[in-house]
Amino acid sequence: MHSYSGLAKDHFFNPRNVGALDGEAFIGRAGSFTCGAVVRVSLRIDESQRIAEAACEALLSAITDYSNSVRDEWEGDEALICTCFCVSERTIEREIETKGLRTIAEVTKACRAGAGCHSCYSLIEDILDDHRRSQGIANPAYR
Repeated sequence: MHSYSGLAKDHFFNPRNVGALDGEAFIGRAGSFTCGAVVRVSLRIDESQRIAEAACEALLSAITDYSNSVRDEWEGDEALICTCFCVSERTIEREIETKGLRTIAEVTKACRAGAGCHSCYSLIEDILDDHRRSQGIANPAYR
């Protein structure tokens, strides 16, 4: 976070306007099929048509419920790298090998690994590094 402004860091570590507004408010909702997150924004507008109050709630329970279910039902005999989308190590290795993938973004696009909570990014990077080493690529410029 070293490149963010002091204001951005302050809001990250000390969030404001979190939750829902009580009483009458305009409500907006949005969701992501990619990661299962849902956001709800509450706005209170004053007589001059300006935002008087705002609040926001992020709900990540959908992705948590899904990934817990996947882990409970996983019957594979290989390492499960991405629990959000049930992607195994073998699947990632196969995609890298057959499609010549070089980045986490390319892996995510090919097989959805890393598209959810991103906690598997370091594991995907390790798999990419292993593949690079096996191909004799010591210090790739695209990293």
